[in-house]
Amino acid sequence: MTDAVDNAMFEILKRIQTDVSGVKTDVADIKSRMISLEGRVDKLEALVRRQGRDSAAMLVMMRGTVGIYDERMKVIEEDVRLLMEQE
Repeated sequence: MTDAVDNAMFEILKRIQTDVSGVKTDVADIKSRMISLEGRVDKLEALVRRQGRDSAAMLVMMRGTVGIYDERMKVIEEDVRLLMEQE
């Protein structure tokens, strides 16, 4: 009877040891994945900053273009007004 209990305890301890070693392997795998993920997050942050600057530059260019277009339209409107007054 004592041998059966000892054998059962030994088997349980072996399973626990196997499970613990599996957890250690999983943790090591998670650490390596986190290192890779940190690099990818850094790249994404740099991309977001760059796109923010690009968007701001595009907004400035669009406002400049609208300003030039508005000036030209005012000249054309004035010319049309003068032509209509001459008739």
